Amino acid sequence: MKENKEKIRSFIALGIPEETQKLIYNKISGELISLPLKISWVKHENMHITLKFLGDITIDQVDKIKESLDILVKDHSRLSLSLGKVGTFGSRSFPRVLWLNFEGDIIQLTDLANDVIKSCTKLGFEKEKRKFSSHLTLGRIRKPDNAAFLYQKIEKLAIPVHGFLGEYVLLMKSTLTPQGAIYEELAKYKLKEE
Repeated sequence: MKENKEKIRSFIALGIPEETQKLIYNKISGELISLPLKISWVKHENMHITLKFLGDITIDQVDKIKESLDILVKDHSRLSLSLGKVGTFGSRSFPRVLWLNFEGDIIQLTDLANDVIKSCTKLGFEKEKRKFSSHLTLGRIRKPDNAAFLYQKIEKLAIPVHGFLGEYVLLMKSTLTPQGAIYEELAKYKLKEE
């Protein structure tokens, strides 16, 4: 059988309920959008918690990843999470990414991510150089001028009290366009109910 060499950009994520995505976008991103910074905001429907970025993979690899995830999710229960705080990656004078982290079942979320990472390493993917960080990206900072305004706003930002269940592991395709990434669900796996 011929190997399919077509490549797709892909990642594995914990899905976030649509209601939570909209709340984050409207209440948190919405509070920050007026900042005098050039930020590419993540659309609410694209918000997720990345467990493992795979990069460009072949169509043939997709089936192996699907098989691996199908087995793996049977060992993990759904996660009770709540909104945490907003922060940045990069230096304080040159922030690059604006993120929101989470509270709740973080140990279990980290265990899930580590199992996904180990599973992918067995399939030949590169080992992670950084430890897993339970966050979602709110936006990418294109020009960090006026970064002081960002930190002033973050410090005063009221994060809504909101809990949700992380119930699904997703295998996603990401297509980069000038208007931003377009995500397409390749597979969806339900975590165990306790």
